[in-house]
Amino acid sequence: MKQALVIGAVGILVHTVVLAQPAPMPGMANQATPDQRSARAQQLLDAYRVKRATDAIENRKTLDEAYVLGIRKTRANVMAIRTLLVSRVPAEEKVALARLLGSLYSPADATGMNAAIAQDLRRLARAEQRELAGAAVLVYSRLGYFPDTPDILSSARRNGAIDDDGYFGELAHLVPFAPAHAQRALVAELRRSKNPYGTEVITFVLQAKEVVKKLDPAAKEELLLLLNETEPAFPMPLGDFGYTDAIRFANWLHASAMLAVEIKGASYRDMVLAKLDDERTDPRKIMAFLSSGEGRRLIGEVGQRAPFEKMQQRIALYSRQLPQNEAMKEIVDGVNATLAGLKP
Repeated sequence: MKQALVIGAVGILVHTVVLAQPAPMPGMANQATPDQRSARAQQLLDAYRVKRATDAIENRKTLDEAYVLGIRKTRANVMAIRTLLVSRVPAEEKVALARLLGSLYSPADATGMNAAIAQDLRRLARAEQRELAGAAVLVYSRLGYFPDTPDILSSARRNGAIDDDGYFGELAHLVPFAPAHAQRALVAELRRSKNPYGTEVITFVLQAKEVVKKLDPAAKEELLLLLNETEPAFPMPLGDFGYTDAIRFANWLHASAMLAVEIKGASYRDMVLAKLDDERTDPRKIMAFLSSGEGRRLIGEVGQRAPFEKMQQRIALYSRQLPQNEAMKEIVDGVNATLAGLKP
């Protein structure tokens, strides 16, 4: 059983949107030591158990804060939360309790209660209250891959506990943790669905080189076909440059090139430069990749300005034609500054 990934800043954003997790609390959550945070979280959970407020919203806030701070992974905490989940606690509080229960699951089974945690989340996934069922399904999915995870997600989608984006986003997150045959099935379903959110999530997952290397060979081939069919595009108004669109394209190109390296033995450098140097490539895509972390890394590895001269000219001309767009001007200036430090 493998633990779910942390993909990085953008990946965390995706994770947060899917799970609708509480926002980090100001103050202690950001300034205290880990021990102080867990101690405060324990105080909040203990106070909730001893004397719940009459206001369900206030109780939910207390539990959400405990989740953000991180309660201690102890058998006693697992037992306490399991008891609360079968009590007459309102469903909206059980949503927060389900998240807390999931947070106590660990790869090494520190509490000795992993099996019980998974069992409880499976039961909650069948709850009549959609918000509770949806929260439990998504927490269960993030524990890693179980043989019944796809079926539980599919059932939740049919029952309306999660929507299409939630379903396909979770399938994408599961891919690296699934056995080879399941990887192939998950990727095939993602490709058939043409769901943009699922495609966006799997692209984020593929940013990690070690993830790509460990994937099943047939799954890699299917993923490359999926990405080839879903190249992100910038909006038609030529003056528009959205940072979200830029991130999508930069991640798409990086993932596509890494898959091509694994499948075809191609050169990452050659794959990326050929795409960016193609006259049919939108200049905004050139800006997007060259200003990204992977783009700056590639520039440094190439170490010469010559391979980038044509791209540099195209993005400079594009930006000059749209002087009102300050974002593009800043990006072009940044790319120029990076290239200026290279030998010809």
